[in-house]
Amino acid sequence: MSNRPTGTGGKQADAVYNNDMPYMTLRVSILLALFCAPALYAAPVVDKPQLRAAAARAEKPVRRDWTVMAYFNGKNDLSNDLIDSLNELERAGSSRRVNVVAELGLAPGSKAGWKGVRRFYVTKDADVSRINSDQLSRLSSADMGSPKHLENFVAWTKKNYPADRYLLLVLTHGAGAAGLSPDSASGNSISVAGFARALEKTGGVDVLLLQSCYMQTAELAGELRGLAGAVVASQERSYTGAHDLKKIVNILRHTPGMDGKAAARKTLDNFLAPSNTNSLLLPEKTAALEAALSAWVDAATAAAEKDALAQAALDVRRFGKPEQCDLAHFIQLANAKTLSPQAKQAGEAALAALAEAVPQNKVNYGKNVNGLSIYMPPGGAMAESYAGSAFAKRSGWLKLINWMNAHNAFNP
Repeated sequence: MSNRPTGTGGKQADAVYNNDMPYMTLRVSILLALFCAPALYAAPVVDKPQLRAAAARAEKPVRRDWTVMAYFNGKNDLSNDLIDSLNELERAGSSRRVNVVAELGLAPGSKAGWKGVRRFYVTKDADVSRINSDQLSRLSSADMGSPKHLENFVAWTKKNYPADRYLLLVLTHGAGAAGLSPDSASGNSISVAGFARALEKTGGVDVLLLQSCYMQTAELAGELRGLAGAVVASQERSYTGAHDLKKIVNILRHTPGMDGKAAARKTLDNFLAPSNTNSLLLPEKTAALEAALSAWVDAATAAAEKDALAQAALDVRRFGKPEQCDLAHFIQLANAKTLSPQAKQAGEAALAALAEAVPQNKVNYGKNVNGLSIYMPPGGAMAESYAGSAFAKRSGWLKLINWMNAHNAFNP
């Protein structure tokens, strides 16, 4: 199992999706097996029973209890680590209760011996040295940094492998409020808004497991309301071995009647070192959080609590991306120096709403890590793109940053 960090500062852009091949038909699969298979993974030609099984699944979808959709973007420096992660999924594999479908993108020079994007129906085996699952399709020009492509993957999987509940597992680099999933071939990555649009257009998921650095952010949380029943992600660096994927799939198999929240709690229970933090977020609670934050911002700025806010910006717990800070800690620090009773009361209400939105938080080490990050640029130099954040507008957070800049609270 690999333990490589999944953080990046990749370019944020929403590229046009170019889909040059749907999933394979039986005839194309057989031709590829006969003529191309030796180059797929330096492995023997896929045998006909595997091809027949893959074709049968594609032609006659059977509804399962769960479908796990693994979006593994290794079209960057994570290629070899994500090959290991797919092998970890193969240790559990699909079953009559659970479909496990994976899309794996690799950069040139990977140990698999191929590059590009391929989709697999994940089957169980104990061979951790190579991928043996049924290959369903090749997508030679797919851009895994495009929200349209993520949308295509989720829609395709739901159509061909329907289930009562869905878990989307995203394993790639993350950059917090700036987005995630950089594709080195295209230079694109998926913005927070683009990620939410992809889920909105495909009907959402019951559980979202983001095994990507810095992605448990308020900005993303606010966009996922109504699109994900529960989110498990990290405020800090995340590693490719941060969760026991075999155990998570097996838990779904043995207790298939769990709802999304229960499954997310089990997922959080299987969070491993060396990653530092993971928390459980309930997007349905973010409307109340946004309202409480907006009320607090209004009260603190109306009371001109410049000194309290300035000190909070200096002392707040920041992470590997310094513009990401712990939201609860920021409010706590500001409240400790706030003179206005109204602002203090509003701060306490915001902390209570935050606790409702993040009911569980797991920290392996460190202090003042409370489960949800927010954008607060050191020195106040705000990224131009942040002005378009829907969450920042609804919650008053954009107003707060602008007020602090206007009153020199970042440089007291």
